[in-house]
Amino acid sequence: MDNKDYPKVRKAALKQNWRVVPIAKGERFLAPDGIGKATWHRAHASSDPHALDRFVRRLEEAGFDSRPV
Repeated sequence: MDNKDYPKVRKAALKQNWRVVPIAKGERFLAPDGIGKATWHRAHASSDPHALDRFVRRLEEAGFDSRPV
């Protein structure tokens, strides 16, 4: 998955009732269960080609279903 696919992942997370909270350097995703979380840092998107893959993995660990993405 390419970092440019971030908007698709964000949209899928919102459809799955994740909350997205803005932070100084990106966004924090809070799982519907109130326990899981993952953070997307804008700086990683430009410097790390695998940032989105790792981010999606952290979301999946907290219950995100990445199949619709």
